[in-house]
Amino acid sequence: MSSTLRSGPANFQTDTRIDPGDRPGHYRCSLSGRWSTPLFPFGGVVSAIGLRAIMRELDHPTHQIRSATTVYSSAVAEGELDIEIQPLRVGKRMSQLLARVRNVGSDDAGHTTLAVLGEAREGFEFTAASRPEAKPPEECPPPEEPPSAGDRWQAPFFEQIETRMVLGHPPWKDDWSGGRAEYIRWMRFLVPPFLESGELDPLALVALTDTMPPAVTQYLGPGAPMFFAPSCDLTVHVFGSTRGEWVLVQVTCSRAGDGYASARARIWDRQGALLVEATQLMYLRLGGPGDLAP
Repeated sequence: MSSTLRSGPANFQTDTRIDPGDRPGHYRCSLSGRWSTPLFPFGGVVSAIGLRAIMRELDHPTHQIRSATTVYSSAVAEGELDIEIQPLRVGKRMSQLLARVRNVGSDDAGHTTLAVLGEAREGFEFTAASRPEAKPPEECPPPEEPPSAGDRWQAPFFEQIETRMVLGHPPWKDDWSGGRAEYIRWMRFLVPPFLESGELDPLALVALTDTMPPAVTQYLGPGAPMFFAPSCDLTVHVFGSTRGEWVLVQVTCSRAGDGYASARARIWDRQGALLVEATQLMYLRLGGPGDLAP
């Protein structure tokens, strides 16, 4: 890992900032490698960049992101990004826009995000899902360090996130059993991305949903083969935000087969409010980091 990735905590809002591009409907972003998996930037981070450009293009303060689906057609690398925005419909109370994110100069398909934005409406309000039982983050342990740095895949993204464990076991230990495809942890950004309103940037929560593969590991149990789980897609429903730094991230895997895995993430605040719900299809690549080079 290059020394630039260890130059101190990164600022999510600064690193996902967008600027006007060289053509109408285009924006630019200089994406740091500090938000990467072992191979490429986290898809959830790139989705957040596309959504930030959509909000900038729409420029409608009462139209907030309600739903977004990203299809990861080809890899997007760190560096200079071009974001092309296509408004599908801009309405008085609801709008739909599409963002295509790719590296500058690339002809690849990149990442495509379709978003629904809308104003608050009159209706019913309830949460049927229940937040899992969890002690406060201050009372939960940090994740255990592996025996050596070579035993884990270095992901710079997690150097920017502090975590506290609620439910889950290290895959390199053998004193536990698999069979439960669930992983729960508190998370917070080392540099909390608060908006001027005092709330956590909802786009930062979108990025945190793209952390579902550990649920697969928990089901497989100790001794499972190494695998990497790139995202095929990510669908996120945004319900709200929080004024706190810590959020509870619960991920579950409902089905794995044919080399794919389907998972869900829910993000809760300390008070038990459901902030975001996401689903994702991953494809499974068996092997160690050396086998997964592009």
